[in-house]
Amino acid sequence: MKKVMKILVPVNFTTASINGYQYAMTLADVTGAKIELLHVVHPEMANMDVPVLAAQATQKRVETAVELIRTFREVHSLEVKHDVTVETDVEVGGAPNTIAFVAKRDEVDLVIMGRDPDHTRLDRWLGTTSSAVINKAHCPVMVVPPNYTFKRPETAIYATDLREEDPFQIWQAFQLIDPFVPILKVVHVNQKSEAKARAMLEQFRAFFEDQLPALKIEFHHLPGGHINELLTEFEDMHDADLLIMYRPDRNWLEELFHRSVTERMALSNPVPLLVLKSSK
Repeated sequence: MKKVMKILVPVNFTTASINGYQYAMTLADVTGAKIELLHVVHPEMANMDVPVLAAQATQKRVETAVELIRTFREVHSLEVKHDVTVETDVEVGGAPNTIAFVAKRDEVDLVIMGRDPDHTRLDRWLGTTSSAVINKAHCPVMVVPPNYTFKRPETAIYATDLREEDPFQIWQAFQLIDPFVPILKVVHVNQKSEAKARAMLEQFRAFFEDQLPALKIEFHHLPGGHINELLTEFEDMHDADLLIMYRPDRNWLEELFHRSVTERMALSNPVPLLVLKSSK
């Protein structure tokens, strides 16, 4: 994975947007990345009789949003040590699809989104904009919890379910967080055969000791239980600054019937969640 050179920050002018933008600014100050602020305007829906009026109303929304996002950048930018380039963009469409489209079109390396502190039960069942972007984006997505202030990560956790892709994804995680050189704790919550799980973790350990001995990496095996709760407890116990998870591609049927651990953690995790995506 290449170094993060461009960060996309979707904003809807809420406190969650402010938090996501300010986290991105402090991260960009360390990495030297550029930031693109994006606001998505939902098109005005029209009756068949008045499509022109709907188009005019949508254009008015766009013009207003252009001014709002410029003001947002001016008011909520932080004082940082280095000059951080911040561009603005306003697009029309549905938020998740448009964010994913812009991220790919503009060759974005990372999407950062602030998490809204208030989620209804319907949100938790159907998912939020951030969980939809995690599903659709081609690049890693970071979800920042409410009121979380950026600090240089010292301890990151990679949650593994022992997929064959995991050694590569762990290496990608190190590439992405390389400016910080934190300790990475690889954690597996056992759901099946404990002996098999421990054996696979030992294989991971041997691989990294042989191939990448300089990495500060530890391996942990947790007894079976509720994955989200055990991960959160582990984060708290080890003062983690970042949780990293890999989300594999799924077909539409799997998406329909499977609520991933990644999406549930995106709704509630107390520290930023970085979701890695398939490189295919």
